[in-house]
Amino acid sequence: MDSLVLTLKTYSAKSKTGLDEINKLAPFAEKREFLDAAVNFVKTLNALADNESKQMVEIMTKDSAAVTEADVTKVEELSDKLNSESEKVSKVIEDAQTAFKNEWKFEIDATKH
Repeated sequence: MDSLVLTLKTYSAKSKTGLDEINKLAPFAEKREFLDAAVNFVKTLNALADNESKQMVEIMTKDSAAVTEADVTKVEELSDKLNSESEKVSKVIEDAQTAFKNEWKFEIDATKH
């Protein structure tokens, strides 16, 4: 389970760095919609890592004999929230990206990241 803790710490650190970097960006042509969606996306993922994911890791790294039925239920609840919130902010940023590309006549190539 050390790898689970390490993965969480790495993800949390990278999301904080991402937030620091994205907060340095200026609006594009004085338009903030896409930038605001991106900031909200990173902030939400950062909060989920610091809260729900952290709680899940704490439970999942317990000695297996110490895990209770309430722990299992809590992990399921946290996982559901993590998935739900991630999907919501992903949709918002995807919509903002689509609006941005349409306004500025960009093409998005889904095969490139």
